[in-house]
Amino acid sequence: IMHVIAGQAWGQAGPNTDWLVEGVAQAADGRCGSYSNADVLIGLATRRGWIPFSSVLTNFQALPDLRAYLHAAGFVDYLLRRVGPGPIKELWRHGATMDSMVAGHSLVSLGQEWRGSLQEASHPNPDELATIEAKGCG
Repeated sequence: IMHVIAGQAWGQAGPNTDWLVEGVAQAADGRCGSYSNADVLIGLATRRGWIPFSSVLTNFQALPDLRAYLHAAGFVDYLLRRVGPGPIKELWRHGATMDSMVAGHSLVSLGQEWRGSLQEASHPNPDELATIEAKGCG
């Protein structure tokens, strides 16, 4: 549903915004199972490692689905809180590159800020994490 709402409100997404399109949709849900997107992401990153930010931005469709979607959702949620929807709308419309600026900040520096701001509240135990990895967030 969020894909349709965002598309109608903001228009067609620009180039290299797959991460943004999917991040907006997953961030709108806000949860992965009974945990926040961020808590599951932290658990997966601890278990499997972080996906390089550059890969999320430039090669999103080739990445492992669950980890990539949660990474995108966490970052989009951070962007919404940090810069608001207006600058994200511009990024959506014009596309994203490693050199993109958002509200006067480089996208890469915002990505670094976001990673540094993540705090684990409670993450899934190994069995729960394995179930989420096998079945997804739904």
